[in-house]
Amino acid sequence: MTIYRYLAVLITGLLLGLLPSATAEEPIQAGTKLELLPVGRVTYHSVVVRSVNVRTLMITHAGGMASIRLRELSPEWQARFNYDAAADAAADEAAKNAPPPPPVVRRSAPAAAKGVSKFDTLLQKFGQPATLLPDVDLRPKFFKLELGVKNQGYRPSCAVFAIVSALEFQNAEMSGKVEKFSEEYLIWAVRKSVQRMPAPSTSAQNETDAKEYRDEGFSLPEVVSALRAYGIPLQASMPNTFGRRIESIEDPPQTIVQEARDHQRVFAHQLPGRDHVTLLNNIVHSLNNGLPVAIGMGWPMTRVVNGYLSSQRAAPDRGHAVTLVGYKSPTGRIEDAYFIFKNSWGATWGQGGYGTVTYAYLNNYLFDAVLLELQRS
Repeated sequence: MTIYRYLAVLITGLLLGLLPSATAEEPIQAGTKLELLPVGRVTYHSVVVRSVNVRTLMITHAGGMASIRLRELSPEWQARFNYDAAADAAADEAAKNAPPPPPVVRRSAPAAAKGVSKFDTLLQKFGQPATLLPDVDLRPKFFKLELGVKNQGYRPSCAVFAIVSALEFQNAEMSGKVEKFSEEYLIWAVRKSVQRMPAPSTSAQNETDAKEYRDEGFSLPEVVSALRAYGIPLQASMPNTFGRRIESIEDPPQTIVQEARDHQRVFAHQLPGRDHVTLLNNIVHSLNNGLPVAIGMGWPMTRVVNGYLSSQRAAPDRGHAVTLVGYKSPTGRIEDAYFIFKNSWGATWGQGGYGTVTYAYLNNYLFDAVLLELQRS
């Protein structure tokens, strides 16, 4: 490389704040923003470093959230994150040989440190083995907040209802007041964002009437993208009109669109995990921290008795989105756990509108999982 080309690369790196040099840059810490971060063949854009430990880097980026092993970075980037291969290997060995955790006695959670959100605290735990608590169940809080089970009726989408359910809960927890958000607006926003009208399918049909609860076909990632782009207003500003077809939803006035963007900063992130075992481990971390998780999973053709999913086989073309609100494990092992979910088919479905799904079922048929991060405007 000529001296001129070297200088050009150096100046470009300095202008972008991306120069991967341990000597020219201070070590990267939590809170650092990067225009891009290359990891093998993947390049993440609009990166915010959320946490770093000896093995794992947790980031949010333009496409969601990712957990990255530091060993996967190039040597230049490893140096910027103070990567120590020996410490990484020692941490791996310690994790393998760690004895089973002692029984957990539930106590009141300590107050969060000033300026540290529940979400940021959670990010530091991703990538570490989760400890199963004796009983995690957010339903009593949902009941106390009067955030009851909704019925999406003949019009979907289940993914929209799953995310709004988590949003209403977290908003009430953070702000101290209960606010209902508009599924109608978010359905409109997803259509606007993906620029298509998906063909209905019977993937989320009512067990007694094959015509009911037709899933609209929007996926959780599509709803996440629309939420990022358009926000969401209060339901009072754009009430749900379940009797009208999806294509009949009219464009909301600009004032409502502006309210949706200004009301609250809502960031929806796909939960990290390259396989179901890792993803379910991070779901346990989230629930332990009191944060519900919207998930998409395969759905069976057969009747789901009492809302219990266990040994059924999911149909290849069927999917449904729900909100996980807790878990229980009779043995203390994650493999024996079953997760509690809030459905959107009304209070007469399952157990008062709630259902349960085993770890084994999710390990086979989990599609994706979404975690919400709320920040005050």
